[in-house]
Amino acid sequence: MRSSLQSARQQTEELIVRERQRVEQEMNKRDQAINTRLAQVEAEQQAENQSLAELHEWTQKNADTVRQEIAGEREDRGRNLNALHQQMDRHRDDLQALARKGNRQRVDFESAKNQEQELVPGISLTVTGTDVRYQRFEGYLALTERGRFVRLST
Repeated sequence: MRSSLQSARQQTEELIVRERQRVEQEMNKRDQAINTRLAQVEAEQQAENQSLAELHEWTQKNADTVRQEIAGEREDRGRNLNALHQQMDRHRDDLQALARKGNRQRVDFESAKNQEQELVPGISLTVTGTDVRYQRFEGYLALTERGRFVRLST
């Protein structure tokens, strides 16, 4: 019985050792699979971080370029606006000079609404609307010799 007991004990110990080895092998396989997956996730994260860093760098470079372009456009617009102001000033001065040079003759007249009134030969005035409160009128001048009309609104 002792020998049977020892034999059973020995077989049990062998079974335990084999089962332990099988469990250890299975755990090693799982550890290896987990380590492989972890390495893959870390590599993917590192690649993503690298891509984000490159994107950030690209964005910064392009933002600087866009800022410079905007500043250049603002300067161009400022120069163009100044040039337009100068041109307007020149035209206003030219117009004032022409007005001073013109031979003017004051003509006093009265005109009724919607009736043509000849101011001087070849020029007639027709008043189409008035606003007494604001001292304004609308109408047109007729240049009869040329067949043209000039709309007036004050």
